[in-house]
Amino acid sequence: LPRVSFCYMIHSAEVGDEVPTFNLDSNMGRISFHDVIDGKWCLLITFSNAFEPVATTDMGMLAKMMEEFESRNIFVIAIGNDTVPNYRRWIRDIEELQTVKMNFSLLADPDCAVLASFGCARPSLTSNDMKPSSNGLFLIDTDKRVRYSVRNSPSVGRNWYEVLRQYDALTMTTIHKIVCPANWGSGQDVLLHPEIT
Repeated sequence: LPRVSFCYMIHSAEVGDEVPTFNLDSNMGRISFHDVIDGKWCLLITFSNAFEPVATTDMGMLAKMMEEFESRNIFVIAIGNDTVPNYRRWIRDIEELQTVKMNFSLLADPDCAVLASFGCARPSLTSNDMKPSSNGLFLIDTDKRVRYSVRNSPSVGRNWYEVLRQYDALTMTTIHKIVCPANWGSGQDVLLHPEIT
């Protein structure tokens, strides 16, 4: 049998890139992305489908930590390849089982176009249909540029404390001529930027 190879090229948002705008339906109504994040930092996360076990723990823990994100003026938004009715049922389950209040938007991306623009979806091997391929996490600044990104396997949950650490370091290094060393934590020593002699 002849060997078949699949080739595709999708530009995905990388660190330093301005994020694309989009309009999607969510559990909180229609969302125009650039409008809702205007003037704020944004944590954009992606997942495959509602009711996935790891994503369920991700959402529940994120809901528990929302005060930390709100105190930093970080707008939180999640995008998946599922439907708004499924999200509403999923939210009820998360709130009941994890004793939390889900107060951020879950957006429905039925054709994975937005997920693909963030490098979290690609064509399936058996068709040209786009399918989620990884769980993404993007920290976006007030200029709508990606400052931190991670794409990982849907089988591993995310560390929201690391996102907060990244935000704290990024905002500090943006304002001051410093850099943050390995394992840096808030209140610890920093280094002078190499530009300073």
